[in-house]
Amino acid sequence: MKTKLLIIIAIFGIASLFSCKKEKIAKAVVSVVFNDGTPCEGAEVTLYSAPNGSYIDPSTLQTDSMLETDANGTVTFEVNRKCILSVKAEYDSSKTRTLKADGLLLFDLGETYAKKLILE
Repeated sequence: MKTKLLIIIAIFGIASLFSCKKEKIAKAVVSVVFNDGTPCEGAEVTLYSAPNGSYIDPSTLQTDSMLETDANGTVTFEVNRKCILSVKAEYDSSKTRTLKADGLLLFDLGETYAKKLILE
């Protein structure tokens, strides 16, 4: 009886060593709103790395990452590392001027960070 129990424990122990470990992802949800608090659809939200200002693709941390906000004024970035990146939002208004906002995003593995950017 003890031998069977030890064999079962050994099998589960070995199986757990080879099980698929799910990689943790860090997420940031950016909400872009106008001064009056209404969501901004169609704003361009870009991640970049200060101090050199290069643009970042969040999935690979490569350059050139920009997303457009949805009808709720939000975009979601996901990265597979813990990091702090700069973010900026730009919206070309019908008044022939570009509204802008910027800030910092904290990416922590297994966590979702929310950031609101108010266009001015």
